[in-house]
Order: sequence, then C-alpha cells, then structure tokens
Amino acid sequence: MRTSVESCFQYYITSQGVVTEEFSFRRRIAAIMENSFHAGRIGVLYELLWRPERAGCLWKTSMIARISGRLQEMRGPTALVDTGAGLWYEVMVPATDAERLAGRVGQDVVLHTIHHVEGDPTRGAMTPRLIGFDTPADRDFFRLFTTVKGIGARKALRALMRPMGEIAAAIQAKDAKFLIALPEIGKRTAETIIAELHGKVEDFAGELSTVDSDGPEIPEAGHEAVSVLIQLGERRADALALVERILAVAPELASPEDIIQQVYKLKAGGG
Repeated sequence: MRTSVESCFQYYITSQGVVTEEFSFRRRIAAIMENSFHAGRIGVLYELLWRPERAGCLWKTSMIARISGRLQEMRGPTALVDTGAGLWYEVMVPATDAERLAGRVGQDVVLHTIHHVEGDPTRGAMTPRLIGFDTPADRDFFRLFTTVKGIGARKALRALMRPMGEIAAAIQAKDAKFLIALPEIGKRTAETIIAELHGKVEDFAGELSTVDSDGPEIPEAGHEAVSVLIQLGERRADALALVERILAVAPELASPEDIIQQVYKLKAGGG
C-alpha cells in the first residue's frame, strides 16, 4: 500500500502530467528534480513532501491530534477554543456536535482533531482548517465517510446531523431512507454510501433501534423535504414534525417542493 505522502505526491505529478509510466516513488521524485521545466515548482514539491496535508488529504495521523481548552464561542458549526497563552483555535465540528457544544460555551472541552487543508495545491490557494470530534472513533468514522465518492470534508460535516453510530448502523442495515433524511444526501448519494461503506462500518455502528423514529413512516419525498428544511435552518426534530403534520392531512403530495411549500404556509399561519 502506498504511503499517504506517496498518495499526495501521485496527485501532484498526475495533475502536472509529469510521468505516465509506473515506477517507484523515489524515481518519481528524481524525475521531478531532473525536469528543468518544473525547476520553479520545487517549492510546491517540497510542501507536498514535507507538508503533505497541502494536497487536501485527511491523514491517519494529524499535525494537531487533539485540542483541549475553554470553549469561548460557537459560530454556527465552528467552535472557538481558548487553549491558554492567548491562543484561540477555530475548529469546525460536525452538525451533530454543534448543537451539543452550543450548550457548553464557557466550559472546558476536548476535541479530537484532523488537520485538513482546503484548496488547489497547483494554484497555491490553500487554507488550513482544523476539524474536531467528540471521540477518536467519530474522527475515524469521518475519515472513512469522506472516502466516498462525491463527499468532501465540508459536505460531510453538514451531512453528519445525527450521531455517527446511528449513521454507521443505517449504512450497515442498508437503510437508504435514513441516509436520505440527512442534509446534503440525496438518493443517489445514499446508494453510493451504502455500496462503498457497507461491511466497513461495523466497529462504528450503534444500536439500529436508535436509528428509526417512533413516528409514522413518511415517503421519500418527505425525507427529502426534511433534509432541505434542515439545510434552511430547521432542527431535525422540528423539520420532521412539520413534514409529518403536512403529510397527515395531504398524503397525496408527491414532491419535496410541494411539501416544503405547505410547511411554510403552515408556519406562516401560526399553526
């Protein structure tokens, strides 16, 4: 298996079109060094070799693995943690943790972190980020979740609205309906998640009984409407309750757009 550094190096040389034939990692380095056309890019190469997170990879290890300190403020999904000596760290957190942490402002917290860099290393527009999790297991699940095609770090943070043990259990049970109810996750993405991760999430899965609500079953359009309402700022429980109320009186509604329209009519009427 290639090392993480080699994986990022492969990303760099593939994007630059330096070599096409397969040869060893060391020979690839030599090819770059000997190529005068790329002499001006040695600085970028150095960053990829010694600071490989610049390629946008999420590592099994991290430059900053844990943050502990006083939670001073929550700005939406971002926590500001005072670690002392005047150092405040901005840490992005999954949606499932943001609401919980909002109630802990002023208290000491511990976040298990990933050092992530956003941007395109070939253009030099790179921004370092810290992503924090309640437990090392949640951090490991996030790394696995972001291996799914089409799911980057930002999308994953928004999508992880429920506890990760529940999401893992839904994947293991092939419960696409549960996944579709998550923000950012449509039917096709849910199917991709199940196809790529089923059989890999046993260690993360909680009890399946905690996944399904006790409320009435709602159709796929209803789940999509819930997902949209969450993205528009509704809490999941509130969005689900509103959709259930609408479908209880108008079960014939077949599209998420129609359901959402009726939800806002209900809210405008104060019902």
